[in-house]
Amino acid sequence: MLRLLVKWLVYTAVIALFSELHPRVRIRSVAAAAIAALVLGVLNVLLGWLLGFLFALLLFIPALLSFGLAFLLVPILVNMVLLRITAALLEDEIAIDGTGPLLGLSTAIAITGALLRAAG
Repeated sequence: MLRLLVKWLVYTAVIALFSELHPRVRIRSVAAAAIAALVLGVLNVLLGWLLGFLFALLLFIPALLSFGLAFLLVPILVNMVLLRITAALLEDEIAIDGTGPLLGLSTAIAITGALLRAAG
């Protein structure tokens, strides 16, 4: 349970920090970042596996041609879709304007997730 709480706090910090660094990602408060991290986590549990499977299917041929490097895009693409849904659900709390900031935040979350999984 403590590990889950730490992950939630780390993702909250990543979302809040990215919103401070990028002007086109607006979050009302740190509490809104915590709610966004919670909603993103729930969506990841409910839909992340399905989106990951679909994106892996779509990227299978490019992955073969790139010796598997295209599969590095799967978590980023999944996070992009889930962040867009999260922003739509919490439209008063979080706003992500454009694909560039969405890609940046998604990449930051994917790298953070990989680091948290590697840390065990």
